[in-house]
Amino acid sequence: RRSSDLVLNVNDFDVETKFERTVNVSVPKKTRNNGTLYAYIFLHHEGVLPWHDGKQVHIVSPLTTYMIPKPEEVNLITGETTTQQIESNKKDANALDEPVSHWRSKLTLNVMVEDFVFDGSSLPSDVHRQDRKS
Repeated sequence: RRSSDLVLNVNDFDVETKFERTVNVSVPKKTRNNGTLYAYIFLHHEGVLPWHDGKQVHIVSPLTTYMIPKPEEVNLITGETTTQQIESNKKDANALDEPVSHWRSKLTLNVMVEDFVFDGSSLPSDVHRQDRKS
């Protein structure tokens, strides 16, 4: 079952101004057990629904990833060696074999507002097959 809840709505958004927000999101149990939580981000004109705005842009980005944890790396500042880490992690060896949900704590959206003329004929021929206009 898929559900979608609006987590953040920003009116009077200015692409020329740096924008940061802390948002609390509850991760569903199904996602914690074996899944990925996605963020659907729409940038569109105020007062118009995104799917009715011909100039809207959107991205879909995973907020969690379900994977096997990676072992910790050596800390070069403290000088802790790999052997010390292995000893301290022996009790957690079985836990490293089981996948868990990893939270992506930062989501970045880059916006380009500069008007430019795109001349597709100036692209090299090997890039033409990758060219996609929307």
